[in-house]
Amino acid sequence: MAFPCRVKNLLILLLAVAFSGSTHGQIFPSPVPGYEVRIRNHVDSLRVIDTHEHLFTPEILKGSFFLDFSMLFQTNAYEDLLSVGMPGKDFGSLFNEQVSPVQKWKIIEPFWSNSFVIFCNFFNYAIVIF
Repeated sequence: MAFPCRVKNLLILLLAVAFSGSTHGQIFPSPVPGYEVRIRNHVDSLRVIDTHEHLFTPEILKGSFFLDFSMLFQTNAYEDLLSVGMPGKDFGSLFNEQVSPVQKWKIIEPFWSNSFVIFCNFFNYAIVIF
């Protein structure tokens, strides 16, 4: 029976967790009542929480060639495209030359579907864009 890749990955993860390490767990006492409020109050008191976003400043975006969907490929998804054979020069042209969104898609599309097929059993950054 064939499983979709997400189901297969979940089954592998569950089996790995179930059979990994020892079965000797450490039992901790229940937290003192009100811990949720204490945690929330502490988090709310923090001035900054880093959500690890890959955002561009307006100064970088001004005059750039990626004020369209291609900006989504600027962080990690480019590795998926390069790994399935997209030439680096083609990827670079998406951001270093004035190319219309339709032309950009024509450059990306042949490699887009392959990134899902090849990396189905592994992690795929491009799936976030999908």
